[in-house]
Amino acid sequence: MITVPTPHPVEPTSPPPHLVAALGERYELHTLIGAGAEAVVWFAHDRRDRAPVALKHFIPRPERRALHELAALLPLRHPGIVPLRDFAYLPEGDMVIVSDFIAGGSLRPNPEEPSPLPLNVVLDLARDVLAALAYLHGRDVLHRDIKPDNILRSSPAPDVARPAYLLTDFGLAGHILTRFDGPVGSPGYMAPECYSGPALIASDLYSLGVTLHELLSGQRPFDGDARALARAHLFAPPPRLLEIPPRIAAFVQQLLEKSPAHRPASARAALALLAAATLDAPPLTRTAPPPRPAAPPLAFGPASRLVARSAFSLPVATPRFALLTLGDRPVLALDEGSHLTLHDAATGAALRIVLPHSGPPAQLDTPTAIHHALGRRILRWDTATRQESCLIELSRPCARFAVHPSAPLIATTDGLHVAIDRTGPVPARLLSHQTTEIGVRTQLVWLREPALLAVTSGVLRPELALFTPEGRPVLTQPLPGPVLESPRNHGVPVWIVLDHQNSTRLLAVFLQPDLTLLIHPLPAGLRATAHAADGILALGLDARLLHQDAQGRTLDLAALPALVQTLAVSPDSRHLLLARPSASGSEFLLYAHQHA
Repeated sequence: MITVPTPHPVEPTSPPPHLVAALGERYELHTLIGAGAEAVVWFAHDRRDRAPVALKHFIPRPERRALHELAALLPLRHPGIVPLRDFAYLPEGDMVIVSDFIAGGSLRPNPEEPSPLPLNVVLDLARDVLAALAYLHGRDVLHRDIKPDNILRSSPAPDVARPAYLLTDFGLAGHILTRFDGPVGSPGYMAPECYSGPALIASDLYSLGVTLHELLSGQRPFDGDARALARAHLFAPPPRLLEIPPRIAAFVQQLLEKSPAHRPASARAALALLAAATLDAPPLTRTAPPPRPAAPPLAFGPASRLVARSAFSLPVATPRFALLTLGDRPVLALDEGSHLTLHDAATGAALRIVLPHSGPPAQLDTPTAIHHALGRRILRWDTATRQESCLIELSRPCARFAVHPSAPLIATTDGLHVAIDRTGPVPARLLSHQTTEIGVRTQLVWLREPALLAVTSGVLRPELALFTPEGRPVLTQPLPGPVLESPRNHGVPVWIVLDHQNSTRLLAVFLQPDLTLLIHPLPAGLRATAHAADGILALGLDARLLHQDAQGRTLDLAALPALVQTLAVSPDSRHLLLARPSASGSEFLLYAHQHA
């Protein structure tokens, strides 16, 4: 149940009638949670998915700043940035921007909270803000208004992957090397160079330094009216931070250097400096919770029963998705091309994780992490600690990758060469293998039983090659056709291939423990397939859902709704998620798999 926040103690105390009339069909408005010179912010619920939202109403009619904020927010997708959900122009000419509601509120000083903040809290905040700034700066965008008011504290559920602190309010955001039209920013937090020229990457870092100084000491390094603040930022040394580890104090001092050239060169460089500075800091409080024992996967059999649980729609026309299990909760992982989003698989409500990625498809079959590629880096997003780390920097683009589920190993391919690399403090290349056909998509998967890397490649001469985790070749076996779909790393190893002898027929190729292959034809006329923990699920054109195991036995499970085009199975085979076209995009149907 969502608690409605306490109203902000300013007028107005209720939404204006014209706002309710214009937006009431889509949003249920509640209370005022913030007000400024140009806008007020209302707490509301999105009637589509009951998600809590912050509805920012610009008063009076939108000026350039409102349009600027909208333009800056639209393309930004990062877990450390409050995402934009919607925007609208009202009949009266007013403008509204709708974003996710972050329950923890801003870091504006509150008499009910200790001041200064605990060191561990400030260190967590610094990491999250620097990660968000690294994303912004990588897209040539400056925030230009870093201060406690614009940093929100999230209150995520334990299984929601999101940083603890998020950046918001991009009303002053601008592109790097924006033409100088006068000082831009909040005087108490503005870098010295912003008084005489355009803001720089180092300017955001200076503002963060002021913020960290305030949160660690309980007061800003400089105070006074606008003129006094300008003189202080330009010429006065900041007061020393006492009673905190010297290396942390030196890090904040470096952010507050008067010359931009003396500050860290980038947000990523600042993150590295912070990591070095925390060597003498107290242990961090943000740690991964102890893993809960995973429920054993359910096998499909005569006692299997599919029970319809819920349905919802999302505005995606041809969804590419997977079904995960975070804790005991089924979660939809939606690949939207440029980024990944997670949604509650029962309601469709966004869980506020957005991972920008490019290049190879993401790896979504590890319950504790999501792996994705960004440029030439393979990144790991830990769903428990809500932190991202780089597993490997690649020397060339890769077409596919596979991260070992338990060992520090990653397999990559550019379509012709396959490599196994050991990640960590002592990286090493363990395998370099050439596939059979140039330019043909190669697929990789780490198998659990047997514990090997499986590489499939080729169309004219398709083959399966197996390697040990150390890179030693074990077997190369021809396949009866090119691979359409590879197994996941938590079920039986079975590939779906197109039969070379009959191009209208699909085959299921099971790898046995003795490394022999069992090949069974799949039923004719299939609309979709998915890998279960113990075999293949196949959806026929007649909407019948079938299951086939390694012995070739086929079980008729149920009749599914018409027009279903895609299905996904959770790693424990306890839930199924189906997708079919709808008027607004795609309708998703969640089913529970039970035993009668």
